[in-house]
Amino acid sequence: MSTQKQIDANRRNAQKSTGPKTPAGLAAIRYNAVKHGLTASQAVLDIEDKANFKHLLNTFRSEYNPVGTMENLLVEQMVFAAWRLRRHRILETAVFNKRMTDHKPSFRELTDIEQLAYAMQENFTGLNPFSNLARYESKLERSLYRALRHLQRLRLEKANFAKQSQVDDKKLTEVPSQESDSE
Repeated sequence: MSTQKQIDANRRNAQKSTGPKTPAGLAAIRYNAVKHGLTASQAVLDIEDKANFKHLLNTFRSEYNPVGTMENLLVEQMVFAAWRLRRHRILETAVFNKRMTDHKPSFRELTDIEQLAYAMQENFTGLNPFSNLARYESKLERSLYRALRHLQRLRLEKANFAKQSQVDDKKLTEVPSQESDSE
């Protein structure tokens, strides 16, 4: 077990090495926790654009500036959910378009909104891809926001820990007042 003297020395030494401070130094270590290039191959279908996915990933990384393995994991989880939500919207549109074009010629005489209403009404009988898509969308949104809340909590905990460390260090460096009781 460490002595109080060793603990105090460790705290003083930790304050001397707090990592890079300059923009160049921060940029150099930014993705240290990212050990692989699998994110695009894990989330992007062959018919999708990997460059768009990488752009989304870089945008999220720039916005949230993840530090460490856990923050990188949470940001990637948010990107995956956002990417799949995007895919969901494309699929939903495709299902509606397919239903509206799969009908006999008299269907095409209807207005666009009537065709959409008819396709939606048809959705309520038989197999229901929209119900499945709606559940899928809800699941993805929950995943996205759960990861965001977890990232925010993690950062709040880190900030609180840093504040507490500063308070503890201040207490260690304060010299107790030595007033004389001989008066």
